[in-house]
Amino acid sequence: MKTHRHVWLFILFVHLSFLVVGCGSNASPTPIATATPTAVAPDDPFRPIGATALPETAPLGDILPQRTPDLPPPEYLPITPARVRDIEPVAFLGEGHAVVRFDTTGQHLAVVRGQQGILFGAPHFYESRRWQLSLTASRIEFSPGGDYVAFQDASSKAEIWEMDSGKLVLSLDDLAGILVWQPSGEALVAVLKNQKEDGVLSVVEIANPEQRRRMMEVHAGLLAASDDGHVGILGDGSLIDLKTFQLLAALPEPAWARFSALGRWILLQEQEQEGRLGLYDVEKGQALRNFSGQLGVFRSDEEELAIARSVGHGRSEVTVVSLPTGEPRTLWQGEGHVTAMAYHPHSALLGVATGGWQNMPVIRWWDTETGELLGISSAFEQPPHELLFSSNAYWLATVSEDAILVWGVIKNESR
Repeated sequence: MKTHRHVWLFILFVHLSFLVVGCGSNASPTPIATATPTAVAPDDPFRPIGATALPETAPLGDILPQRTPDLPPPEYLPITPARVRDIEPVAFLGEGHAVVRFDTTGQHLAVVRGQQGILFGAPHFYESRRWQLSLTASRIEFSPGGDYVAFQDASSKAEIWEMDSGKLVLSLDDLAGILVWQPSGEALVAVLKNQKEDGVLSVVEIANPEQRRRMMEVHAGLLAASDDGHVGILGDGSLIDLKTFQLLAALPEPAWARFSALGRWILLQEQEQEGRLGLYDVEKGQALRNFSGQLGVFRSDEEELAIARSVGHGRSEVTVVSLPTGEPRTLWQGEGHVTAMAYHPHSALLGVATGGWQNMPVIRWWDTETGELLGISSAFEQPPHELLFSSNAYWLATVSEDAILVWGVIKNESR
C-alpha cells in the first residue's frame, strides 16, 4: 500500500505542473516550471535516492560535504513577496503524519515519525542524521544557539540530543506540559511533577541536570511560551515571567494558546469556548478584544494578527487585526476550510492554506498591508495542516496527510 502510494506521488509530482497565479488587479495566471521532487528509495520512506546510511553519531561537519552530488545544486533566492509567485517544491520528504521543525539557522529540517527522527540538510535536503528515540515524539524544539535539539512526547518524557556529536545528553520522564529553552541555550525551563498533584517550575541545566533549581510551585504544566522563552502560560491560565519566575496575571483557563514572537501578546481559546478567541496584552495582563475564530497567527514584528474562522456552507474568512488597536479588517472570504496559516519571517506576506470537499487544496499568498493577493500555490492531494518558514526565509515546509514538501525559489536569469 505504502509502495503504491510512493509510486503514485512520484508520478504525480513529475507530471503535475505547479500553478502559481499572480493576482494583482490586472494580473493574469502565470504558470511556473514543473518541479520534479526528490525520489524516495523504495525500502525507506525517509531517505532520498542517492543518500547513504549514516552513522548515528557522525558530526555534521563530516557529513554535509558528502551529501553534495556530482552536479552542483541550483542557486536559490530568498522567498519574498515579490518572488512568491515563483515558489515551487524542491524536495519531497515522504508522506505526512510527522512532526517537522527547522533549526535556528534555517539550513536543516528535522522530521520525526513515531520514534525515528531524520535531519535533512539544505539545499538538497538529503539525510544528514538519524535519531532513534525511546519516545514517540509530538514536539521538536532546537536550542537558541542550535547546539541541542529536544524531542518531547505527549505525556511526560523528553530527550535532548547534542547536534555536533549526535549523542543523547539528557532524558526527562517527569514533565508536566512542554519544556522551554532559556535564551542561553544551555538550560531548560519545565514544570516537573512531584509526589503531589501539583508541580514545580524548575530550571534544568544541560551540563548539570541533577542539580535542578526549583523556582516556584505551580498547579499545572506549561502550555505555551514565547519564541524567546521569556514568558509562558500554564494550563490553568497563570501567566508566568520565565526570567524572574513571577506571576504576571491570571487569565482564563486555555484549551490552547499562542504568543507573539517576543511575548507582547497572547491569543488563547478558553476551555469549552470553541470558536471564541481572546487577545490579551501580556505586560498588562488585560484582555484587548475577543474574536470568532478557530486559528490565529502573529506577524513576526508583533504588529499584526491573522485570524481564520468558518462562516458556514464550506466557506471561511480571514481577518487581519492591527496591533495594538485591535481593529480588524477582512482580508478574504471564500470557499474552503482554512487548515493552516503562516507569516513570512521578515514581511507582511501571509500564506493561507485551504481545502475541503470539492475544493482543490491551495495556499493563497497575501500582502496583508495592501490586501493584494500575490499568488496561489498547489502541489498536494490533501490540504497542508502546517506551514513553516525557515528563519532565513529561503525555505517553506508544508505538511499534509499525503506529503511533506520543501519549497524554494530557484534563481534564473529572469529573477
